[in-house]
Amino acid sequence: MLFNPTKKFLQNRILEYDTPDAPDDLIVTYKDFIRVRDFLSYYPFNPVVFDQLLKLTIDLWTSDMRISKLSLLQGIKRYYLVYCGKQSEKSTPTGLTSENLPDETKELIFDLFKMTVEDPRFIIPSQADAAIDLANSLVIGMTLPDEKILWLCDHALVVKQALNRLLRYPYKSRIISEWVKNNYDNDNFRERRSEIMGRIMDYEPDFEIQKSTILDDFRYLNDVDIIKLKEYSIDEKGYFSSCTPWGDHTSTIRHNFKIYGAPFGRLPKELDRLDEVNSVLRFVYSDLDNIRMKLKIWAIAQSRIEKDTKVELFKKYYSEKTHLEIIRANEKIKSADLLRWILERMENTKSKSPVKTPKNPPKKDNANDSDYDMPF
Repeated sequence: MLFNPTKKFLQNRILEYDTPDAPDDLIVTYKDFIRVRDFLSYYPFNPVVFDQLLKLTIDLWTSDMRISKLSLLQGIKRYYLVYCGKQSEKSTPTGLTSENLPDETKELIFDLFKMTVEDPRFIIPSQADAAIDLANSLVIGMTLPDEKILWLCDHALVVKQALNRLLRYPYKSRIISEWVKNNYDNDNFRERRSEIMGRIMDYEPDFEIQKSTILDDFRYLNDVDIIKLKEYSIDEKGYFSSCTPWGDHTSTIRHNFKIYGAPFGRLPKELDRLDEVNSVLRFVYSDLDNIRMKLKIWAIAQSRIEKDTKVELFKKYYSEKTHLEIIRANEKIKSADLLRWILERMENTKSKSPVKTPKNPPKKDNANDSDYDMPF
């Protein structure tokens, strides 16, 4: 097949090879944006151009002009990735995020996020969620003043992105912790229990969840699953299935169960029938102490407690049963000291274990050290 490069392809290559500077007036009007939007990622980051693009999008958000607001947001995201050094697989990350931008730029970013949440009527409905996601990705990790944190609190029930920014805010915040306490039993936040606990533990490291709260969480989320599953048809084998308008069963439904997520962990089997969904309560009762400990471990990991304190808490709750969960949770804090401590415990456990002579001991030449490292 003959290679027939397009005009756009050639323009991209010219910019890639020349890497011209982005002049301050590169984007002033929407027409300017249309002219360069496909080539933005080839221009070195210019903070003036980035601010101009943010201001242009904010100014045009409520206008009647025939423009693509989603395209503007996509352009902002592409140029932001240039700043972060993540515009392509070959790029070298700069380690910079929106947190490193000037306060004036961060103000514009948050204003844009607010507009996508508060004024979705100004964008095509099918593009509204994508617009919020794009704006939200710029806010991640930013330090926010109290009034903006309060705005997130007020909109936590409006969009999931506002709730995410609230629960995953990377710093301690009295406002967030108090808001979490006030909404501790809110049904809408039950599937975020470990994150809710983590925000409380920021200021109360000894906080413990009650078993009654775990059961209330389960009952609520289980009811949500059952209500959803009742929308499906049940085939001749008793499985949930999609159905044609003529009543013919098609494929078996694999529902994304709420009860598979935190705080309940992995359930013992796949659920395909309504009676199985109802019976899961027996599993929760039988494994309540284990579920409670898992919640505690992940709440510690997701809290903003000092790293050394997290390590000491992990050591406090370490046991044969929590071994794997703590190692998984350590991926959040990446503590080599904790892993060294666990290795020492494993070695001590191995040395105290009675040596059993296998019926057919392997030859020394074929021995594998890893076969003897796991005590449980």
